[in-house]
Amino acid sequence: MRPKTLAFPPLLSRPRVLLIRKQYDARALRAAVDMAKWLRQEHPTVDVICEDRDGDGPAAAQPTLACQREESNARVADVDRAASARDLAPVCSLMTPKEIKAQAESFNLVVGLGGDGTLLHISTLFQGHVPPVASFSMGTLNFLPPFRIEEYKDVLGRVFDGRASLSYRDRLVCQVVREYAVAVAAEPPAVRPARPKSPDQLMEQLKATTIKRFQVMNEVLLHRASQPSLASIECRVNGQVLTRAVVDGLIIASPTGSTAYSLSAGGPIVHPEVPGILMTPVCPMSLSFRPALFPSSALISLRQVPGARCTSLELSVDGKVVSPLTSSHDVVHIHGQGDPVPYITHEDGGGDDWVANINQRLRWNTAFADPRRAAEHSE
Repeated sequence: MRPKTLAFPPLLSRPRVLLIRKQYDARALRAAVDMAKWLRQEHPTVDVICEDRDGDGPAAAQPTLACQREESNARVADVDRAASARDLAPVCSLMTPKEIKAQAESFNLVVGLGGDGTLLHISTLFQGHVPPVASFSMGTLNFLPPFRIEEYKDVLGRVFDGRASLSYRDRLVCQVVREYAVAVAAEPPAVRPARPKSPDQLMEQLKATTIKRFQVMNEVLLHRASQPSLASIECRVNGQVLTRAVVDGLIIASPTGSTAYSLSAGGPIVHPEVPGILMTPVCPMSLSFRPALFPSSALISLRQVPGARCTSLELSVDGKVVSPLTSSHDVVHIHGQGDPVPYITHEDGGGDDWVANINQRLRWNTAFADPRRAAEHSE
């Protein structure tokens, strides 16, 4: 079992530090410039790199659903791109997301300047091993980042000196596969391999048949999207049929994701140090369909029920649509054996941060008309 909190060793003599900032945010841009200057002044041998999210071209820009907003968003992106080139280029190197992914193993520290979405973006960039992350709150909710931006000199000073504490956020693995029976349908029955029966056999099969693979920090969502009919989703756990869900969608969340979309859909709050996989229905037809928590070793499999009226499902990972599922032969497998996200936390560990956040950020169990209780929790 992994220790609750580990001591973070001093950084190497020539470390590579990656700055990831909230996009289209002038305050985060200014903080990135100030931090890069400070790092180079205090630690001259450090290699400071900042993400240039617009460097991958128009496809890297944030998508918009409203056509009338496209021109406005394009102007904001142009201003952000010009400011990045003018302010960041003189004090650090710029690197596109594709380049960051290609050199993921070379970074010693990642610094997040934003909110929860920035931390999710960092998780998306590092789909294998993740370097330690120091996250500073500059977003809207700021539930996940443990530090205020004003603390960055003290926090990074402790990191470079080897006096920082390290905790972990577990990630799920989501794999989209083409069903085994379809792949061998043209072969005579005598030569078809036996169907896997155990979880271990299922995992071995995934290695050879995976179409897409994602490491997920918050949640996987399988949803009916724009379809007028409810989705019919077959749910299996370790190969055994659990239920056929008639729902708007199904959320499969990590403990970290239990305070995100799953919570809004009526799911429970799960402490991030509790290993597990949370299944939460979105607007189920049956009132008896309640959220369920499974061990992190479980393999949860979802697919569209053959012949369902809802003919297409939409798969989203950490809030981004990644794939449509138009056939019952496409299966989504989720398990809890992903690479964890190590993050710098306060010296007393991350548990106290979490308790404070559910009271201060989420106002947990606080009555709307009870300012005294809200004031008590903010102290």
